[in-house]
Amino acid sequence: MSDLYIELNDWQFTLFDNQEVLYSDVAAASSYPGALEFGTNAWHHARLAPQQFNARFLMNLAADPIPAIGQAQNMADLIYYQFMQIAERVGSQACVVGIPGYVSNEQLGLLLGIAQQAGIEVRGFVDLALACAAGQGIVESTQVVDLELYRLVTTRIERSGEELAVRHCELDQGVGALNLIDSWLNLIADDFVTRTRFDPMHDGACEQQLFNQMSDYAQGLSTPSSVYIEHGGVRREADLSSSALQAKTKQRTERVNLEAPVLLTHRAAAFPGLQAALQDRGLQISIAGKQTTQQGMRQLAGLLPANQVARIRSCASNAPAGAATAGSTKTSSASIPPPVTHLLAEGIAAPIDQLAPDQPLTVGQEIQLDGVKYLAIHVPDGRV
Repeated sequence: MSDLYIELNDWQFTLFDNQEVLYSDVAAASSYPGALEFGTNAWHHARLAPQQFNARFLMNLAADPIPAIGQAQNMADLIYYQFMQIAERVGSQACVVGIPGYVSNEQLGLLLGIAQQAGIEVRGFVDLALACAAGQGIVESTQVVDLELYRLVTTRIERSGEELAVRHCELDQGVGALNLIDSWLNLIADDFVTRTRFDPMHDGACEQQLFNQMSDYAQGLSTPSSVYIEHGGVRREADLSSSALQAKTKQRTERVNLEAPVLLTHRAAAFPGLQAALQDRGLQISIAGKQTTQQGMRQLAGLLPANQVARIRSCASNAPAGAATAGSTKTSSASIPPPVTHLLAEGIAAPIDQLAPDQPLTVGQEIQLDGVKYLAIHVPDGRV
């Protein structure tokens, strides 16, 4: 049975197989108006009830506490429920997860435990930026630029001898898809106030209308030819062009430090105004399409060992069409913590499913259940 593939990105959290995309949506959660919802449904409540909305959990990869959103008490809970959105589609197939280069091996250990609790088998991890370069057939050093909800991620891929490897990740906070959409909303609100003295940002329902329209534009689902709100039985329209919105994108991305050549992911290239803003600097730009990235993930997945969870951060630089070869690849599998399988107390190890703790755990973590202190451990093949 062939692998499935997950792209860990909160702007486009994606599951695909060898033929098609099985799931792709924004990683967002909302408990408004009642039940905990994810993806587009949650997105459409972001401004109606911002205190019941969270879209920071997936890329933080932590168990930090949060104000309760439905039954979720911490970020790890939200990651678990996000993974449950794809668990039925995954079924019993193993998954290869594409990750940004800044994710630590300790965070991958937490992710393994969460995926395990969601019933998803993770066969290994591959670097998303490296997958873009491999799929594109890049053979020299380059910078890969990807877009998340709250930041722009620039990954330096360097050639050393016959190897391409991930060397450095730079995060530009405040230049993510959601930040850029917010900058558009402020521009639109200024236009409304100037022309009508009505501020749509002071009403949650009005702001949500604008937010939905700008989100659709950001995802290529509409054009901003007519931006409007309906309030109190009155329809009000903004007088703004797509060029004004894209100029705002250019302004927000001016502080991003880049050197040629630059390889844009399909997410970054598709965001209105982003590619043009970088080209205006005179940078040499190429684009890794969606299929290119997916092909690169498949190539790197071929380097994963059969019997352990590994992380691929390098591949051959001289193979045709970016094809990876096992002989020139290094992995960091030994330092990735395995998932928790048992809880140990007083010399007795109980399978984690029997005790059902209400939070994801990492190996070595202590937890108290019903007054008993347990140590989270991993038992190879689940045997004791």
